[in-house]
Amino acid sequence: MNPVRSVIQLKAGATFLSIKPRKNHVELEFQLGRRIDEFPIHQAVKISGKRFLHFLYLQDPEDIDEILITWLHESYHLISDT
Repeated sequence: MNPVRSVIQLKAGATFLSIKPRKNHVELEFQLGRRIDEFPIHQAVKISGKRFLHFLYLQDPEDIDEILITWLHESYHLISDT
């Protein structure tokens, strides 16, 4: 874990998850080896040949569901296996 002034970064060699607390929500950023264009993802940006940076907002604890947890596991393994 790497806490910085405005973000908490979780690392497995490199950063696999950035947590950005905001006034009305928490913004998550994580990498995947594929692009996801479905809710609750609000943006996906290609950052390299096979990597996409995904952004989503959490407004309630209930926003953390099995799909999000699966994506975060996938992000962790993508980063830690390289």
